[in-house]
Amino acid sequence: MGAFEDAADTLWTDENLSKAAEYRIGGSGPSIGVRVLFGQPMRDMSFGNTGMVAADLAARVRLSEIADPKRGDTVRIGNATEVKPTDPLFKVEKPLKDSVGVSTHLTLVKA
Repeated sequence: MGAFEDAADTLWTDENLSKAAEYRIGGSGPSIGVRVLFGQPMRDMSFGNTGMVAADLAARVRLSEIADPKRGDTVRIGNATEVKPTDPLFKVEKPLKDSVGVSTHLTLVKA
């Protein structure tokens, strides 16, 4: 295992940084238990002469857990240790694999 994979394992196994999640390929079928790094980064958006700050919904998933994430997949994100049926469900809008082949950044929308 390389340095990037070792660093990723450290991040994804830290319960202070990662969350338990259930991933469904195509949005249906059996769920796959994964760990995700979930966040809501802020970004500036402009609309004509005005602007605003908007929060994105984003998660990172390891390629070793989900090799080929696609638009339309769903992910239910729980807390540090478990996922409940009442936890929020998100749909993958845009997956973007990182350049070192460790994880995929998922842009999410509420399902």
